[in-house]
Amino acid sequence: TRRQRANRRYDTSMRGEFESSSENTALKEAIIDRIQREAGITFRDFMSMALYHPHLGYYCSPREKMGRSGDYLTSPEVSPLFGAMVGRQLLEMWEFMGQPATFDAVEAGAGNGTLARDILGWARRTAPDFAKAIRYAIVEVSESLIRRQTRALEAEGLAGDTRWISEPPSGVRGCVFANELLDAMPVHRVRWRDGRLSEIHVTWDGARFGETEMAADGR
Repeated sequence: TRRQRANRRYDTSMRGEFESSSENTALKEAIIDRIQREAGITFRDFMSMALYHPHLGYYCSPREKMGRSGDYLTSPEVSPLFGAMVGRQLLEMWEFMGQPATFDAVEAGAGNGTLARDILGWARRTAPDFAKAIRYAIVEVSESLIRRQTRALEAEGLAGDTRWISEPPSGVRGCVFANELLDAMPVHRVRWRDGRLSEIHVTWDGARFGETEMAADGR
Protein backbone atom coordinates (compact mmCIF):
# COMPACT_ATOMS: atom_id res chain seq x y z
CA THR A 1 0.00 0.00 0.00
CA ARG A 2 0.93 3.66 -0.24
CA ARG A 3 1.42 3.84 3.57
CA GLN A 4 3.72 0.78 3.49
CA ARG A 5 5.77 2.27 0.64
CA ALA A 6 6.08 5.54 2.57
CA ASN A 7 7.50 3.68 5.59
CA ARG A 8 10.02 1.67 3.56
CA ARG A 9 13.65 2.26 4.54
CA TYR A 10 16.60 1.92 2.19
CA ASP A 11 20.23 1.19 2.98
CA THR A 12 22.02 4.33 1.77
CA SER A 13 25.43 3.44 3.21
CA MET A 14 26.71 2.32 -0.24
CA ARG A 15 28.88 -0.30 1.43
CA GLY A 16 27.57 -3.09 -0.75
CA GLU A 17 27.58 -0.98 -3.89
CA PHE A 18 31.13 0.34 -3.54
CA GLU A 19 33.13 -2.30 -1.71
CA SER A 20 36.87 -1.68 -1.56
CA SER A 21 38.63 -3.43 -4.43
CA SER A 22 41.93 -3.33 -2.56
CA GLU A 23 40.84 -4.83 0.77
CA ASN A 24 42.95 -7.90 1.47
CA THR A 25 42.04 -9.60 4.73
CA ALA A 26 44.96 -12.05 4.68
CA LEU A 27 47.47 -9.25 4.08
CA LYS A 28 45.88 -7.09 6.78
CA GLU A 29 46.13 -9.94 9.27
CA ALA A 30 49.78 -10.55 8.35
CA ILE A 31 50.61 -6.88 8.94
CA ILE A 32 48.70 -6.81 12.24
CA ASP A 33 50.49 -9.96 13.40
CA ARG A 34 53.89 -8.42 12.71
CA ILE A 35 52.94 -5.15 14.42
CA GLN A 36 51.84 -7.03 17.53
CA ARG A 37 54.99 -9.16 17.58
CA GLU A 38 57.30 -6.18 17.17
CA ALA A 39 55.26 -3.59 19.09
CA GLY A 40 54.93 -1.46 15.97
CA ILE A 41 56.80 -1.38 12.67
CA THR A 42 58.32 1.43 10.65
CA PHE A 43 56.22 3.04 7.95
CA ARG A 44 58.76 1.70 5.47
CA ASP A 45 58.11 -1.89 6.60
CA PHE A 46 54.35 -1.30 6.54
CA MET A 47 54.53 0.02 2.97
CA SER A 48 56.83 -2.83 1.92
CA MET A 49 54.38 -5.46 3.19
CA ALA A 50 51.37 -3.71 1.67
CA LEU A 51 52.98 -3.55 -1.76
CA TYR A 52 55.44 -6.46 -1.93
CA HIS A 53 54.45 -9.15 0.56
CA PRO A 54 54.87 -12.44 -1.39
CA HIS A 55 51.55 -13.46 -2.97
CA LEU A 56 49.58 -10.94 -0.86
CA GLY A 57 51.15 -7.54 -1.57
CA TYR A 58 49.50 -5.27 -4.09
CA TYR A 59 52.16 -5.69 -6.77
CA CYS A 60 52.74 -9.39 -6.05
CA SER A 61 49.13 -10.56 -6.17
CA PRO A 62 47.74 -11.97 -9.45
CA ARG A 63 44.90 -9.42 -9.57
CA GLU A 64 44.94 -7.10 -12.59
CA LYS A 65 46.40 -3.77 -11.53
CA MET A 66 47.72 -1.96 -14.59
CA GLY A 67 46.08 -1.34 -17.93
CA ARG A 68 42.58 -0.49 -19.02
CA SER A 69 41.05 -3.33 -17.04
CA GLY A 70 43.11 -2.57 -13.93
CA ASP A 71 43.32 0.20 -11.36
CA TYR A 72 45.30 2.72 -13.37
CA LEU A 73 46.99 3.52 -16.66
CA THR A 74 50.57 4.59 -17.24
CA SER A 75 51.95 6.23 -20.37
CA PRO A 76 53.01 2.98 -22.13
CA GLU A 77 49.42 1.69 -21.96
CA VAL A 78 48.07 4.89 -23.49
CA SER A 79 50.02 4.64 -26.75
CA PRO A 80 53.00 2.74 -28.24
CA LEU A 81 54.38 6.17 -29.14
CA PHE A 82 55.75 6.44 -25.62
CA GLY A 83 57.87 3.32 -26.07
CA ALA A 84 59.01 4.53 -29.48
CA MET A 85 60.12 7.85 -27.98
CA VAL A 86 62.09 6.12 -25.24
CA GLY A 87 63.58 3.78 -27.83
CA ARG A 88 64.66 6.72 -29.94
CA GLN A 89 66.40 8.30 -26.96
CA LEU A 90 68.20 5.04 -26.23
CA LEU A 91 69.25 4.89 -29.88
CA GLU A 92 70.75 8.37 -29.61
CA MET A 93 72.72 7.27 -26.53
CA TRP A 94 74.02 4.21 -28.37
CA GLU A 95 75.12 6.35 -31.30
CA PHE A 96 76.79 8.88 -28.98
CA MET A 97 78.73 5.99 -27.41
CA GLY A 98 80.05 5.06 -30.86
CA GLN A 99 77.60 2.25 -31.55
CA PRO A 100 79.18 -0.42 -29.32
CA ALA A 101 78.48 -4.08 -30.02
CA THR A 102 76.40 -4.30 -26.85
CA PHE A 103 74.17 -1.74 -25.18
CA ASP A 104 72.61 -2.41 -21.78
CA ALA A 105 68.99 -1.29 -21.52
CA VAL A 106 67.98 -1.94 -17.90
CA GLU A 107 64.37 -1.24 -17.00
CA ALA A 108 63.59 -1.19 -13.29
CA GLY A 109 60.03 -2.23 -12.48
CA ALA A 110 58.58 -3.02 -15.91
CA GLY A 111 54.93 -3.27 -14.90
CA ASN A 112 53.06 -5.49 -17.34
CA GLY A 113 55.87 -5.39 -19.92
CA THR A 114 54.27 -2.91 -22.31
CA LEU A 115 57.19 -0.48 -22.37
CA ALA A 116 59.74 -3.26 -22.91
CA ARG A 117 57.62 -4.70 -25.71
CA ASP A 118 57.26 -1.33 -27.44
CA ILE A 119 60.94 -0.38 -27.13
CA LEU A 120 62.19 -3.70 -28.46
CA GLY A 121 59.55 -3.84 -31.17
CA TRP A 122 60.34 -0.31 -32.32
CA ALA A 123 64.08 -1.05 -32.41
CA ARG A 124 63.56 -4.23 -34.41
CA ARG A 125 61.43 -2.42 -37.00
CA THR A 126 63.31 0.87 -37.19
CA ALA A 127 66.93 0.33 -36.17
CA PRO A 128 67.88 -3.33 -36.64
CA ASP A 129 71.59 -2.75 -35.93
CA PHE A 130 70.70 -1.12 -32.63
CA ALA A 131 68.22 -3.93 -31.88
CA LYS A 132 71.03 -6.47 -32.26
CA ALA A 133 73.17 -4.54 -29.78
CA ILE A 134 70.51 -4.21 -27.06
CA ARG A 135 70.87 -6.37 -23.98
CA TYR A 136 67.50 -5.75 -22.34
CA ALA A 137 67.20 -6.56 -18.65
CA ILE A 138 64.17 -6.13 -16.40
CA VAL A 139 64.69 -5.65 -12.68
CA GLU A 140 61.63 -7.22 -11.08
CA VAL A 141 60.81 -8.76 -7.68
CA SER A 142 57.19 -9.76 -8.35
CA GLU A 143 56.73 -13.27 -9.74
CA SER A 144 53.23 -12.47 -10.99
CA LEU A 145 54.51 -9.43 -12.90
CA ILE A 146 57.39 -11.44 -14.36
CA ARG A 147 54.85 -13.90 -15.76
CA ARG A 148 52.79 -11.06 -17.19
CA GLN A 149 55.85 -9.40 -18.72
CA THR A 150 56.95 -12.69 -20.23
CA ARG A 151 53.55 -13.22 -21.86
CA ALA A 152 53.57 -9.70 -23.32
CA LEU A 153 57.02 -10.18 -24.83
CA GLU A 154 56.39 -13.74 -26.00
CA ALA A 155 53.34 -12.56 -27.94
CA GLU A 156 55.66 -10.42 -30.07
CA GLY A 157 58.53 -12.91 -30.21
CA LEU A 158 60.69 -10.70 -27.98
CA ALA A 159 61.07 -12.74 -24.79
CA GLY A 160 64.32 -14.26 -26.04
CA ASP A 161 65.85 -10.78 -26.16
CA THR A 162 65.16 -10.14 -22.47
CA ARG A 163 66.50 -11.35 -19.15
CA TRP A 164 65.06 -10.88 -15.67
CA ILE A 165 67.10 -9.97 -12.60
CA SER A 166 66.14 -9.20 -9.00
CA GLU A 167 68.63 -6.39 -8.39
CA PRO A 168 70.16 -3.64 -10.56
CA PRO A 169 73.34 -4.90 -12.21
CA SER A 170 76.76 -3.35 -11.82
CA GLY A 171 78.94 -2.19 -14.69
CA VAL A 172 76.08 -1.06 -16.91
CA ARG A 173 77.22 0.14 -20.32
CA GLY A 174 74.09 1.80 -21.57
CA CYS A 175 71.11 3.15 -19.65
CA VAL A 176 69.10 2.36 -16.53
CA PHE A 177 65.56 3.73 -16.68
CA ALA A 178 62.14 3.35 -15.12
CA ASN A 179 58.62 4.64 -15.57
CA GLU A 180 56.56 5.60 -12.50
CA LEU A 181 58.70 3.55 -10.14
CA LEU A 182 59.86 5.87 -7.36
CA ASP A 183 56.34 6.35 -5.99
CA ALA A 184 56.08 2.57 -5.52
CA MET A 185 59.27 2.24 -3.46
CA PRO A 186 58.88 1.82 0.32
CA VAL A 187 60.17 4.86 2.19
CA HIS A 188 61.06 5.81 5.72
CA ARG A 189 59.10 8.71 7.17
CA VAL A 190 61.06 10.82 9.63
CA ARG A 191 60.44 14.06 11.49
CA TRP A 192 62.83 16.60 13.01
CA ARG A 193 61.39 18.20 16.13
CA ASP A 194 63.03 20.04 19.00
CA GLY A 195 66.48 19.05 17.87
CA ARG A 196 65.70 15.34 17.68
CA LEU A 197 65.09 13.02 14.77
CA SER A 198 62.18 10.62 15.08
CA GLU A 199 60.73 8.00 12.76
CA ILE A 200 57.07 7.25 12.06
CA HIS A 201 55.95 3.78 13.13
CA VAL A 202 52.64 2.09 12.36
CA THR A 203 50.58 0.67 15.22
CA TRP A 204 47.32 -1.28 15.63
CA ASP A 205 44.83 -0.43 18.36
CA GLY A 206 42.53 -3.38 17.81
CA ALA A 207 40.28 -1.54 15.38
CA ARG A 208 42.44 0.49 13.05
CA PHE A 209 46.00 1.32 12.07
CA GLY A 210 47.61 4.39 13.58
CA GLU A 211 50.92 6.23 13.67
CA THR A 212 53.35 7.03 16.45
CA GLU A 213 56.77 8.61 16.60
CA MET A 214 59.86 6.91 17.94
CA ALA A 215 63.32 8.38 18.33
CA ALA A 216 65.65 7.36 15.52
CA ASP A 217 67.84 5.54 18.06
CA GLY A 218 64.84 3.34 18.97
CA ARG A 219 64.22 4.88 22.40
